[in-house]
Amino acid sequence: MNGEVINAFVTDWNDLEVMVQASGITYKVNQDEWIGSPELGQAVEGFAYKNKKNEWKLTLTIPEVSKSQFAFCPVIDRRNDLGVFVDIGLKDKDVVVSLDDLPDDKKEWPNKGDFLYVCLTSDKKDRLWAKPIRLDQLRKSFRFASKMLLNQEVLATIIAIRPAGAYAYTNDRNFCFIHPNEFLGPVRLGMRQSARVIDVKADGSLNISFKPRAYEMISDDAAMILAMLQHTPHQFLPYHDKSDPDEIRHVFGISKGQFKRAIGHLYKERFISIDADGIHCLI
Repeated sequence: MNGEVINAFVTDWNDLEVMVQASGITYKVNQDEWIGSPELGQAVEGFAYKNKKNEWKLTLTIPEVSKSQFAFCPVIDRRNDLGVFVDIGLKDKDVVVSLDDLPDDKKEWPNKGDFLYVCLTSDKKDRLWAKPIRLDQLRKSFRFASKMLLNQEVLATIIAIRPAGAYAYTNDRNFCFIHPNEFLGPVRLGMRQSARVIDVKADGSLNISFKPRAYEMISDDAAMILAMLQHTPHQFLPYHDKSDPDEIRHVFGISKGQFKRAIGHLYKERFISIDADGIHCLI
């Protein structure tokens, strides 16, 4: 019964709780969940579980996650000797994801505030656990991605980490791969952040990047010069690294050193070309 939706019948109540019974087990329902006044023998449906005090409880607010349904659940705590705790929506019970279902490297474990895509399961002692989805399960259940997603932003949550890269899942149920070259730094299970779609595969999965677009990484000076270039009639400016410093300061409001660094960055990113006459916009 632990972690399952059941039907029960009212047997008693007090100011704090309503007692209901099913299959010979008495469950407590918090009065603040009850709508109206309880009636003896009244039938109710709810989610059965054992709380932190090992008491049988029934909540009328059925969690999104179940033994047959995966859902994203926030991580609220971690214990290196046990695993991590996730919130499935119960007021007096958090559910453990066993360390056996987490990466061997604890640096890849989720932090508080991360999200794990889990379902519920019970062991032989009827203890409730949360179990992360496996890659083979995810591959069978993801939504085929539209080509329209190319270059769009998605919110991706890391599902698995492998030597070849990381796998992620979006809130729209898109299956994603992130090559290590597209990481911004170390990644961990459950990490959720915005990503850019860099390829839509034939099988409907996505390749994504955590790195911003190149133009988003340029300096303010470079962005200003690029904007000026893009708004000139021929996308050309007659200035380069040999131009007079006073003229550069008059036109751009920055020093010649700042100007050289800015156009160097733009040239490196292939946003401009440079010749003896000046700089040309390439995008």
